[in-house]
Amino acid sequence: MAPAAPSPFASTRSDTEGGVKRALVAAVVAASFLPGAATAGPGKTPPNPKADRLAALAQSLRRIELDQVGFAARRTERLKLLEELVALGTEPAAQTAIEKARSDRYSDVCEAVLQLLARDLPESPSVLAHFRERLANREDPSRAVAREYIVRVAENRRDDDTLADLFEHGTLEDRFVALRALGRMASKRSLPLAMSLLQDRSWKPREGTPVNCATIARSVEKHEGTQAARLLLLLKHDERFRKEDAGAVREATRLWRNPELTSHIRVSGLADSDPDARAEMASFLGEAGVEAARAPLVLLAFREDESEKVRAAAAEAIGGLRTARGDLAGILAKLASDPEARVREGAVRGLARLRVRQSAQALVDLLAGPMAADARAALAAAERLPAETNWAAWLASPACPLPEGT
Repeated sequence: MAPAAPSPFASTRSDTEGGVKRALVAAVVAASFLPGAATAGPGKTPPNPKADRLAALAQSLRRIELDQVGFAARRTERLKLLEELVALGTEPAAQTAIEKARSDRYSDVCEAVLQLLARDLPESPSVLAHFRERLANREDPSRAVAREYIVRVAENRRDDDTLADLFEHGTLEDRFVALRALGRMASKRSLPLAMSLLQDRSWKPREGTPVNCATIARSVEKHEGTQAARLLLLLKHDERFRKEDAGAVREATRLWRNPELTSHIRVSGLADSDPDARAEMASFLGEAGVEAARAPLVLLAFREDESEKVRAAAAEAIGGLRTARGDLAGILAKLASDPEARVREGAVRGLARLRVRQSAQALVDLLAGPMAADARAALAAAERLPAETNWAAWLASPACPLPEGT
């Protein structure tokens, strides 16, 4: 009987099995030459360079700790090792650094270590927990570093609960720091908390800290509306409001879109108790061309019991307004004959700023009086006026480009 013919799949399967075996052997041999192959085998932990480096750094620190005599003198060396340790960026490294920061022996570098942790480990659970402990101790000298870290983490996470808790239970400075952060986050809590600080009569501004009216003003920058406007108005009339806080109020309303609200807040500065602040606000209103300031500026310029400096600033500011400039020219012409020299000078400068026919005519009329020199200088400096002395004829000619004020 002739032997059965072999299956056509038998030899193929045998060849395939042999090929797989040879490939596996080749892979094992190749793997033996890979970096770390000598240590990474069955049952062995794969290498961890950061863990190995942490162990080496910790060992170096322990050797320095054994140097009872030279430990303190080796501060720079210890700090360098700790800096490298924190830079590893792992939780075990953070825990090791925190352990050293807790130690009395490391008190000479504690502040520096905490700053390293705050800088290099912004989202470490261990660091956050440690800084919360320090923040709870009001006597801790490193409390400011801890507070800065916690506030930054809270802002990054949009965690206004943590910031509200800091406001509620922290020190006075904590409250202002928390309010500032809540304002940056546009948290709904910032407006009522800002009002509560304004109504708290127990605090006074502190130089070099955020404890001031400027912090309160900036905290409502992203809360345009009548409530925020009311707060700013109350703030500007608070006895703790300083001249340097005025810029924060202007900045807080800079991006507001409702002109009625912003105008009302700015015009209120004309009632400031400080004459320098009133003069500065009058100038600002003229530069900004705030139309709501028209009546208050006119009243201020004519007030006989107001300081000469403020009246002069108000007179010049009137020239910066943009509507009814023909009428304003008549008002400034009257102020140009005021008994006070500075007021007259401010009125002349205001006329030059109006740039309408009525204002130019008022300046020409002044050429025959005691204000001739000032009027001539104003005419010469005014935009769109010719460099000549026969301004009266020029104003009457069709070539005059100045518009008729309405």
